[in-house]
Amino acid sequence: MPVRASGFKNFVVLTAELNLPAPAHFIMKNKIFVLFIFLFLLQLVSAVEIHQVLYDPLNSDTGGEAVELYNPSDDEINISGWVIATSTSDKDVTFPKNSFIAPKSYFLVADVGWNSTKQSGWRNADYEETMTLPNDDSGIALKNNNLTIIDAVGWGNVSKESLYRGSPTVNVLEGFSLLRISNTNNNFVDFVSSVPVFDVPQSVFVELEVVQQSVVIKQFELLADDSNVSGTQIIPFAGIARNVSVRAVIDGTNTAHLQFGESVFALQKINSSVFEGSIVLQHYLPPNNYSVMLVAESSTAFLNFTYLPLKKFVVSPSFVRLRSVAGETVVSESVVVRNVGNVPVNVSARLNELRGTNSSITTTSVSLMFGSVKKSSSIELTLLPADEQLLKLSVNVPQDAVKGKYVSSLIFQD
Repeated sequence: MPVRASGFKNFVVLTAELNLPAPAHFIMKNKIFVLFIFLFLLQLVSAVEIHQVLYDPLNSDTGGEAVELYNPSDDEINISGWVIATSTSDKDVTFPKNSFIAPKSYFLVADVGWNSTKQSGWRNADYEETMTLPNDDSGIALKNNNLTIIDAVGWGNVSKESLYRGSPTVNVLEGFSLLRISNTNNNFVDFVSSVPVFDVPQSVFVELEVVQQSVVIKQFELLADDSNVSGTQIIPFAGIARNVSVRAVIDGTNTAHLQFGESVFALQKINSSVFEGSIVLQHYLPPNNYSVMLVAESSTAFLNFTYLPLKKFVVSPSFVRLRSVAGETVVSESVVVRNVGNVPVNVSARLNELRGTNSSITTTSVSLMFGSVKKSSSIELTLLPADEQLLKLSVNVPQDAVKGKYVSSLIFQD
């Protein structure tokens, strides 16, 4: 199973002053322009999505790079003549005539050679064309026939704003892909590092035998699945519990509930046979295979799902201000490092040199503190799920320090 947010970095800016520019104000007076913007945004809601990007395949990029698109609408979409732009080319890929994506379906475009060199069990590409996807600090944009950007995803420190939405997501390790888990127009939130999923669609033959009994469970399903692999895969929400909706169709009863571990969750009857409710999955629940039991009087049914691993930590606050005189030792407020995933995380913290306009204060004058215990300016932390660690900065301001402002960065990295 994939480990999320590998290589994720947080930064705490240490400075003496922070000035934020006032927000810009926009006044739209033309009603026709407002209507145009509304119709444009409405079109984007049903547009094709970038679902998955494999830009750094194992061993060799030749024949191994791929982009998977998804049509979330109820209508077939013609993408003939659409292009994929990259940092190396505004038309790195051009889709040929008669390229269509069926409703609620995927379209896989891959580098030339994919179909002959792809991993066993992966499906053939719907279209092959030579593509160049940089392994770090880059992105792609999907454009229609008018070269209007339909969707984009960037990774790392990509500089070209047309190649990402919101904020870029993280660079992934070799052999991992970027997988969409939501659609908020913010790449950092919407995409996670994942084991590539290009499996051949599978089917399971289901046979239902209805027996004579007072209560019959006809259907029982989780209304969430974060992967298109076989089975149900659930991704934790970082730092918060996730409510996963459940629907059941049951004849012959007015009451039903769910049991997950030691917790019981009631189901609400929507109509004569449909029940709905949800189970609560804590973000620190260990990654594993789990089962949910539906109880309707004497009848029971089970649903299995996999809770995927999430490796992520957060740091707050992002800004610390200190004030001192030369020759004095000053201690900052606490900086909190918190594991918001469900697997242990090893975090390194390093403070850079404090630099002023005409002089600097070296890291030999700075210590990181756990409680009253002082460490060096570079430390290692191990945090279990839901754990947090409080750090403080202690600065011995040299006697000969020049008056002025000094800035630095306290960098955290797993």
